[in-house]
Amino acid sequence: LYAKNETAYNEKIELHRITYEKSLPGQDYSKSQDYQEISTKYNRQRFMIVTEGGVFIVLLLIGLWGVRKVFLHELALASQQRNFLLSITHELKSPLSTIKLSLQTMTRHKLEPGQSNKLINNSLIDLDRLESLVDNILFAAKIEREEPGLGSDELNISEIVRSVADRFSHNKKEIIIE
Repeated sequence: LYAKNETAYNEKIELHRITYEKSLPGQDYSKSQDYQEISTKYNRQRFMIVTEGGVFIVLLLIGLWGVRKVFLHELALASQQRNFLLSITHELKSPLSTIKLSLQTMTRHKLEPGQSNKLINNSLIDLDRLESLVDNILFAAKIEREEPGLGSDELNISEIVRSVADRFSHNKKEIIIE
């Protein structure tokens, strides 16, 4: 656009110079009123092209910055999602592995009733843990979808505390719950 404008300007100047020199031989065309008008129009046109180009470049840079920002945000979200899935997979596989190991031990070896009961109790605890994890995942999905039904429910705090205490009491470490 700039090159075409430059060419048109030069051709118009040359055309007017030739016309002017034929009508008034020996006069300097650059001091004529026609030349001044053409030069002013050309400078205005050049200024307009430069400013529009500058605005376009600024808008392009702002757009690229916005796209980059969104792209980096999407990469971070994808990384978080990948980490979340890895964590969930690990958390779900741990109790399943323990339950499987307990069942395999019970089927392959003849155990005393006390040992069998201990393995069954440990498996039940791991099943409760697995159920709790799945419930938490479903609850998080429900919150994410913003489904109704997240209202208040009556809770038995004693039952919750007892459940937590039972989970910790099966650890091998000595834990005192007051």
